[in-house]
Amino acid sequence: MRIASRAWVFPLILAAPVALTQAPVVELEPDVWSGRGALNLHGWLRSEERISSARLVLEFDASRVHEVRVRIPDALKAPDLVTQASLTSTGAEIVVRYGGSGAPTPAPGTSTKAFMIRVCFEEPTPFAGWAFPVEVPSCELTVVGSETPVSVSVPMDPITIPWGTSWCPCQDEPEPPEFVTCVTQPDGQVLITWRNPESYDSIEIHHGQNGQVFLPGDATSWLHAAGGAGTNYTYEIKGHISAGEGERGNWSDIITCSAEDPRPPVSFIRGDANMDGILSTADMISIQRWAFTGEDAPTCIDAMDITDDGDVSGADILAVAYYLFGMQFGTNGGPFDGGAQPPAPFPEPGPDPTHFGESWYLSCDAYEITPPENTEDAIRIGDVEAGSGSEVLVPVYLTNSVPVDAVQLVVRYDPSVLRIASGRETLVYEGTYYEQFAGRWFTVNHGASSSSFLYDRPWITQVDAHPDDGVFTASIVSHIFFAEVFQIPPGEDTIVAKIRMEVSPDVPAGTTLHLDPDAGPEGYGPFALHNELTYKGDGRYATIHPREVGGILRIGVDGDISFFRRGDANGDEQLDISDAVSVLGYLFLGTEVSCEDAADADDSGDLLITDGIVILMHLFGGTETIPPPYPEPGLDPNPDFLGGCRAAN
Repeated sequence: MRIASRAWVFPLILAAPVALTQAPVVELEPDVWSGRGALNLHGWLRSEERISSARLVLEFDASRVHEVRVRIPDALKAPDLVTQASLTSTGAEIVVRYGGSGAPTPAPGTSTKAFMIRVCFEEPTPFAGWAFPVEVPSCELTVVGSETPVSVSVPMDPITIPWGTSWCPCQDEPEPPEFVTCVTQPDGQVLITWRNPESYDSIEIHHGQNGQVFLPGDATSWLHAAGGAGTNYTYEIKGHISAGEGERGNWSDIITCSAEDPRPPVSFIRGDANMDGILSTADMISIQRWAFTGEDAPTCIDAMDITDDGDVSGADILAVAYYLFGMQFGTNGGPFDGGAQPPAPFPEPGPDPTHFGESWYLSCDAYEITPPENTEDAIRIGDVEAGSGSEVLVPVYLTNSVPVDAVQLVVRYDPSVLRIASGRETLVYEGTYYEQFAGRWFTVNHGASSSSFLYDRPWITQVDAHPDDGVFTASIVSHIFFAEVFQIPPGEDTIVAKIRMEVSPDVPAGTTLHLDPDAGPEGYGPFALHNELTYKGDGRYATIHPREVGGILRIGVDGDISFFRRGDANGDEQLDISDAVSVLGYLFLGTEVSCEDAADADDSGDLLITDGIVILMHLFGGTETIPPPYPEPGLDPNPDFLGGCRAAN
């Protein structure tokens, strides 16, 4: 049975890999239940012989711990089973004896979950993460038929306890129900049975969204007459023991069980939350939107569980950036390593091999691919000029007909000429659309709650360089939770980012090269990345594959400033009334302009009085548009015979 939880769980295997060997191997796998105030150490055992008992000594900071206990899987329980868990001044001692002759023991030759050590913490002060090192100085196993213990080494790494703001203590909790089974009946009803290890005052069974039933404490079965279609055929059961008057009492841990699901499995692609057939930045937005607000629920929520841990959480959002753009994040004090690609089903659609036992909300009722739309919207790389050995900021422009929440880039470049670093700092936002938000506080209402935060830059801002392929990819997500607040409105040539590049010092002046946003027809890399815009579509975050417009990088020559900003007739790098005066002075007084090409404000190929009028109308009338290159400098898209530019004094 695969047990899933809606709590944040951080699993991390901390022992040497289990291998087929004559010596027994013990492996401790911790998971932290921060909302429950507990650390569970799952004990896995592999031995070529039947093990009859185990004794472990643990060393940790006992002042932080309220109690420690040991639990045994139902399959290994027997009437003469003995378990002891004692909290000491330096840690804990654990003893397990699996029973007499013929009693169940961990199966030889296979890796078997043999026990679980549960550490219940004192309430933390303050609520903050802290290291909790655990050492195992002694571990002894006894083989059936022998009284001589075998010593086993169990290496452990430090564990981080990531306390949240909510905390429900596991102190003095009752033991959970055992031998729990869920069986789908021929008529579609689900029968749940269990055994109570101690006397409860009441029992709760959770089934589906807001579905729960309370039973007397001595109940040992319940028939779900409505059947399991609305619960994903998964149920949660726990026992409760009342405390004194005015006290809330204690609940046991939740035990999850799953009935057979008679529905045919639905095929999907893991991570493809918006069901467009590919994994991309748009899926990050889709996952966060549903996980945070519950809005726009897809018909295949299971696809959002990209880490396949039985939950949809912030880890799934970040995992998209990890897979696509190499963005690193950590869990339990260590880096997330999700492998080369998400777990199956991926990259082709297929049924979920771990769907059995997942929580009720991880349903997949339908999955139908709607490919991204191709539109006349555009991603354009701006023209720039730089010197050999210098740094250059290359602008990225967006022309969009719908508000855009996120941008994904795939750009080809020459790595022998340019160096582009992976990471956050390669994307610069000064002088872009996002600069207006930097340093400002925002308050956003969501339901009955509100969130206030200081905005710095887009929350996901990541470049992943692939110099061997001559490609870099990038993801720009304005905000993980409130992307709609920082949407890029419809418009033409909105500058959304600048890409920091270093020019090789041995590139000769006069060299010209192209920067092309080109992923190819099949997309780039194992995840088929495209240049992509994400917007709020109909019931989902949809994607656009825009037109791709390349830019030019020219290595400049002294005295030849071929890049210019149209309208900047006096060369002071801004457009104002003095530029119109410069044009008129050139025409009627014989004074010089810094750049004839720039003074040709209407790009007619001639310098006429209309150029001065176009500048004035653009500044004060708003009825004239300055042709490119504007507002950023660049090459003249329509070469003519006007004189070149020179640097301003």
